[in-house]
Amino acid sequence: MTQQQSKKTETHIELNVHELDIILKALELVENGDEIQINRSSGSLDTLYDRLYDYYVTLDTSNVELNYESYVEPSF
Repeated sequence: MTQQQSKKTETHIELNVHELDIILKALELVENGDEIQINRSSGSLDTLYDRLYDYYVTLDTSNVELNYESYVEPSF
């Protein structure tokens, strides 16, 4: 068996609620042109978002809030 044939196609990782929140927010910020390119080359971002969100809603999100460092100005 060659090195290429033995590579996995899936993995399991543990993410905390804050890490998952960051990924979901980043997916929301992908621009339309980039989304189309990613969808063509790697698969649906909407499907990935939905799968991750399904996990997210099972977690305790009560501590997920905007906490800025004193030197960071919110951009909104």
